[in-house]
Amino acid sequence: MHDDQRDVWLVDLRTSSALASARYPWTFETVSSIDIPRAIGHIYDHYHGEAKLDVITHCMGSVMLGMSILRADDLIDDDADQFFKDRINRIVLSQATPTVVFTQDNNFRSFATNYLRELVPDDYQFQLKEGEKASQILDRILYTLPYPRAEYDLVNAPMRPTRRAEFARTRHRVDAFFSRTFELANLSSETLDHIDDFFGPIHVDTIIQASRFINHNVATNTRGRNQYVSRERLQKFWAGIPTMSFHSRNNGLIDFSTGERTKRVFQEAGVDYKSIVIDDESYGHQDSIIGVRAHLDVFPHITAFLNAANSSTNNVNEYDISAQKIEATTAPQSWIVETPAYGPIIIDQDHRTEDDKYCKIMLGSSAARASHPYCIFIPVVLGQTTLQLAGSDAAQQSLILDRYIAQSLEISNTSSDQQTSRWHIVSLPNSMLLAPQSSVSVQQKGDETYGLAALMIYHDLIELDGSVVIKTSEQQPNDCRLHQQKNSQQTDDPAELQTIIRHAIQHFIKSNRNVKHEFEKSVIEYRGRPKKRGASVSFAVGSCQYPAGMLDKHVAYRSYQQLDQLLESRQTEKPEFVALLGDQIYADATAGFLDPSSKFDQFVMPYFRLYENPHVRSVLRKLPLYAMLDDHELCDNWEPVISNPGRQLELDNTLESGVRSFLTFQRGQVNHQIAAGNNASQPPLWYSFERSGYDFFMCDTRTERSARTATNILNQSTTIMRAAQQSAIESWLLASDKNQAKFILSSSIVLPRHRLNHASQDSAANCIRSDGWDGYPVSLYKMLAMVVDQNIEKLVFISGDEHIGCYANIQITNLSSGKIAEATSIHCPGLYSPFPFANGRVEGFEGHRQSSPDAGSKQQQDRYISEFKFEHSGISYQCTVSARFEMIDKVMSLGPIQVELCEGFLIVNTL
Repeated sequence: MHDDQRDVWLVDLRTSSALASARYPWTFETVSSIDIPRAIGHIYDHYHGEAKLDVITHCMGSVMLGMSILRADDLIDDDADQFFKDRINRIVLSQATPTVVFTQDNNFRSFATNYLRELVPDDYQFQLKEGEKASQILDRILYTLPYPRAEYDLVNAPMRPTRRAEFARTRHRVDAFFSRTFELANLSSETLDHIDDFFGPIHVDTIIQASRFINHNVATNTRGRNQYVSRERLQKFWAGIPTMSFHSRNNGLIDFSTGERTKRVFQEAGVDYKSIVIDDESYGHQDSIIGVRAHLDVFPHITAFLNAANSSTNNVNEYDISAQKIEATTAPQSWIVETPAYGPIIIDQDHRTEDDKYCKIMLGSSAARASHPYCIFIPVVLGQTTLQLAGSDAAQQSLILDRYIAQSLEISNTSSDQQTSRWHIVSLPNSMLLAPQSSVSVQQKGDETYGLAALMIYHDLIELDGSVVIKTSEQQPNDCRLHQQKNSQQTDDPAELQTIIRHAIQHFIKSNRNVKHEFEKSVIEYRGRPKKRGASVSFAVGSCQYPAGMLDKHVAYRSYQQLDQLLESRQTEKPEFVALLGDQIYADATAGFLDPSSKFDQFVMPYFRLYENPHVRSVLRKLPLYAMLDDHELCDNWEPVISNPGRQLELDNTLESGVRSFLTFQRGQVNHQIAAGNNASQPPLWYSFERSGYDFFMCDTRTERSARTATNILNQSTTIMRAAQQSAIESWLLASDKNQAKFILSSSIVLPRHRLNHASQDSAANCIRSDGWDGYPVSLYKMLAMVVDQNIEKLVFISGDEHIGCYANIQITNLSSGKIAEATSIHCPGLYSPFPFANGRVEGFEGHRQSSPDAGSKQQQDRYISEFKFEHSGISYQCTVSARFEMIDKVMSLGPIQVELCEGFLIVNTL
């Protein structure tokens, strides 16, 4: 470059190994938003604006430059769309681009990194720490990485057995993250002797952010979301800056197909773009810039491109791509049609009564998309192998499409740690979930099912697996950006938008008519609320879904798989909904040992991992979800403390983050304000609902707990829930129908009690060892006393958390009046609880073992009988519990219900 009569500036960003600042956990967003614009502005101003700059970038520098240009409106206050265009003449990207494609080796490294990140120390360095045994052991392990035989000989130098290859240690440490970063034969001995000048210290979080790109082969922020590469941003911020990229065929880090992919994307947006592949297969990644022959084989391409604009018009330079410029305004527009990345998930609107006219649908858009989607719902018929539009003729199909276009609402939370633009919540009328009466074919054919297909349409550039690309000359209407609407009311759909969406959807359905299995995951098969009242109700209930690791994905979600198979096979008495009673995610999956430090990784990403599982998705698109959180949505055994302000502040912050994510991802509620350190500001999480005339109350027994100590455990103010919830339960019980079953759903187990010395005056402190209702004796006794004193009949407690199945009959006696009441308590066994030390045990609960034949069965059934007395409001009571901890028959009758075990789920049917 210097020989070409150019001033050469080398920019050291804050992540440069030459700077001490490289040891800090910078994100690519920080570098791209601050360092790069300032550097370009400084150099441009140095020449008083008399000449534009030519910019050459390498690897992640290329990606960060792209991030900087494409988010210029966020970085610069004035003339954002012209800042880079006014200062940059041409750009050369080496190896990587904003639409980078990594090699298969790096795809695996990304997969492993997601699970092993916390095992890597933050101060991981590419140079050896002298004298540290752990570093020496690591280097010996990394020496086992496979390399070509020719490189082995270069490292070990058989003709020079005393020579030490000092560069090998650094090289192996780099390759552990990035695969082979250079071809050894291309580097001179002088370069290898100073290899640490190229690969110095850098924080592991900065390195690992690159792994976020791999899932979608596009630049993303630290949360894995593409906010950069879209048609709109390329046209606005990059078009007008000619760009070239070059790539090596033997690159171990980045696949050379990056060039053609980027060329296709950029040119479609109207950017002048040229891609060069270095045909010499001896070139790898880093050596294409610093190799001994790079000045002969690589840099001539760079100088020819940079000088192309100055070439004579009579002798057209092959690198002058201005004549090939594509006008984005006249190019065909791409509309991408995809199934949602997550969901759809059904949430009954506000969990109220059967008179509700709406239900909520939650679904997620692709993280690879920088453009906002149009989310539409259209009636379809699912056959054995087909997916097609409902209706008999094209006119009816067009009418359906016009009528059922719905807008998506972008979720924007107040906490920057929780913001995510890939989660959408739509309110749909229940009438949309019912098959049209005119669709006779749907009602007559038993092998066809009516559904509502949820599809995402993006005005975007990047094609992914499963996408259908629609090319149309239609322009995007300026007034139809539905995602900007901040309410759920229908808008007047512009005719152009209707045409585009109708075209796209009909093409999508036609293209995939015979591949139902690929797209049925987006079809809502919920039939709306049942019309009958009081006949019977069937529902599934579960809790405690530990996340899958690297090796147990198949078994981790087996409970959901079995429930889905039951929904597919059973012709009658299908569950009407699913209730999840806590620990749907584990924000503290490693109990603090390897838990992520980022709130986004801890409280948001677990939901995306849960909802992307095919079995979970299949169940939740068929059954509406009623959910309650428990401790692992927050942290293990979360409860407030006394006399430890520092710990309480930490717990308050955990509560704020966990509740916010719970409301967003499990309840579809986004207008919530939660102030850290102010539990009272939290919106009530408890609610009641009704199904087929049966009453349900979903308790919050986690976030409203009082702080407990040995001295206050028996105080009337030490309760498992606040007064408002307690009063609501009492009113709900008194208003419920005495003649049919009613259900109190609680994440914490009600009965039997844990095997502790409970509530005697000299050992009441033992209660604080329990995480269930018996850990708050005042709340437990008040509930049991009300059941008997108010003649509450057919009451069923259903709970989770303990990872053990339990089925108990309860008898409560008022010793003063002689009144007797009966209730039922069932406890879920755990959807996936793979660690025995964390699971409840039979011997952990009160009860004397008795064996006797079970009613209606010839098999012996062990029962555990416990009895305790208590006082409430000066009145003495006695409670007797008969518990079973295993189900010997497929279906078991228990009070007013029948219970069936379906792997980790319990199927509850009223009698």
